[in-house]
Amino acid sequence: MTTQHFYRMDNFVAGNSVGYLLKTASNLLHPALESAFADSDLTLIQWKVLMYLRDEIASTCKEISHDLPYDPGSLTRVVDELERKGYLKRDRNAADRRVVSLILTAAGRDAVQAAIPRVIAVVNAALSGFSEDEAQTLVDLLVRFIAGLRTMRKDGLPLPPVEA
Repeated sequence: MTTQHFYRMDNFVAGNSVGYLLKTASNLLHPALESAFADSDLTLIQWKVLMYLRDEIASTCKEISHDLPYDPGSLTRVVDELERKGYLKRDRNAADRRVVSLILTAAGRDAVQAAIPRVIAVVNAALSGFSEDEAQTLVDLLVRFIAGLRTMRKDGLPLPPVEA
């Protein structure tokens, strides 16, 4: 790994910054994914909640709303609807009644699985200009980048000094 910094005063422009590029990619991907769910029993946000539960990324509304990020009040309404559909159930923690875990039901597992091809189609279309190795490299680099950001957040690392 290099100890030199990639960005410097002489090469930093908005259109080439990682933050701008990631936000632009997200802004373009999100509506494409939403439209893929237009004729589905699920909305994109409902599918994301079910995926978080399926893949054990989160198990409470608080964890999900923090990670997505999504307004907690709005997420509660999403969870209410998923519970009404029978896709998840709430389980209040016996030791701490304030903690409510979300449990994916068999119907929820089936629904999330059935919707995955919609997401795959959109993402594969976006990756159509990449070889399989390039797509895997992109994923690997993003995983490393996110891990670095999570470490900074978790450890409360101070920002490096600003160099002119």
